[in-house]
This record gives sequence, structure tokens and C-alpha cells, in this order.
Amino acid sequence: MHSIVDNRFLVTSTVTREVSNYAGRSLEYDWDEVVGDISRAVGEYNNSINLDRRVVAVGVVNKIHLWDIVGSNQEGWKDHIFLSVGFYCQMVMDMIKPTNALIVEPDTHFELLALLANSGCNLTFVNNESLFIFENFVRDLPSYPFSFPYRTVDMQDLSSLTGEFDFVSAPVYDFVVDNNFMEDIVSSVASGGVILGEYGNESGRLYTEDYYMEPVVDVYEQLLDRDDVTSYHLSHGIGYQVIIKK
Repeated sequence: MHSIVDNRFLVTSTVTREVSNYAGRSLEYDWDEVVGDISRAVGEYNNSINLDRRVVAVGVVNKIHLWDIVGSNQEGWKDHIFLSVGFYCQMVMDMIKPTNALIVEPDTHFELLALLANSGCNLTFVNNESLFIFENFVRDLPSYPFSFPYRTVDMQDLSSLTGEFDFVSAPVYDFVVDNNFMEDIVSSVASGGVILGEYGNESGRLYTEDYYMEPVVDVYEQLLDRDDVTSYHLSHGIGYQVIIKK
């Protein structure tokens, strides 16, 4: 783990964050407006079901917490968090040209979905809270018409999809919460396939002297111990882990 803890990573993260801010302005639609519409719709739904905000505050419900934060008026960082995933996906697409992708969070990475679908890649979404938000608050937005076919898979059925996918997009914090989920994801990827893990540096805390206190460290140590994958850490912004199946 000491190999990824260095001030150079923190400097790189800070610089690339500033470079990628406001990336949404290069799109053909008003990205901030779309994200704002989604955030308000998700917020109204959460209020309607009398959600216990204490559960959200301690990070138990990551997805709701994320959309609450996105509802802020501050610009720039939202582009960075969501759209940079698409940038790295484009890098993977150029390298391996995926034909069968598994997406764990379709709601926040909706631009990524269009990127993959337009390349002819088949899409599969994990049946989770992100899919619920995508199907109810994202998919049918007039400013983001999504007309591509996709299939869904339940979490408990992932273990049966051995070697099914050549590309996976998944948040690293899901690996922290459920180690079996990481096992199932790695198993579902074919030889030569790539897993793009997002939110992988605990908001930069992974690059501090107290890095060993972060739960994500256990995930990275497990990856280093595996002989069926090669893993690379990218410090850009929120942090990414590129995992290549041997």
C-alpha cells in the first residue's frame, strides 16, 4: 500500500480536478440542468416516503446521500465526479472495445450509458437502488432521451454469470461494504476484461499519513493478493481502480 501513498498523488488529484471541472459544458445538452432535475425529483421522492435522515447521515444509504449533495448550487465538481467516469470508460473502450458491459450505478453515470450503447455494447444493470432511480427519474427525461435496450440482473445472481462481461463499472465503496460482491464482480469478468472502480480514494484521504485507517485499504490489499487480476490505481479526483482480469 505504501506504493500509492505519496504527495505526488495528492498533487495530481488536485490539478486534474481543476482541469476537468465544467466538463459538462462540452455536451450537446445542459448537463447541469439535467442533473438538477434528477436531484430535485429524487429529493421529492425521498421526502414523500418519510426517510429517516439519520441513516443517510452516517453513510448507510450512499445513493441518497450522493443525490442530496448533488442538489447543491455549486458548479464544477459535479461534472468532475460523474463525467470523468465516462472519460476513463472511453479509454477502456479504445483499448478493449467492450461488447458486454455491467453497470452498477446507471443513475449517476447516464452519460456513460449512452457512450457505451452508441458503440454497440450490450448493457446490463444490477437491480439495486441506482436502477430504481435511473428508471424512475433519469431514463425518460426529455433532455436525456434514453432509447437503448438493456437487461437487469439481481445481486444474488451475479455469481452465476462467470466470464459474462468484458467491462464493468462499479463503485469501490460497494466492495468495501460487501466483499462477496467484489468476488462476484471479478468472477463475472472474462479474461482480458476490465473493471473500472470509481470513488476509490476516500475523497483524497487515501493519500494522507492516516491512509491505513480507511476501509478501502483492505479492498486494495485483497486485490494485490489475487493472482487472477492486475490492478492499477489512478489518483485523478475521486480516485479510480482499473482492474484487469488475467
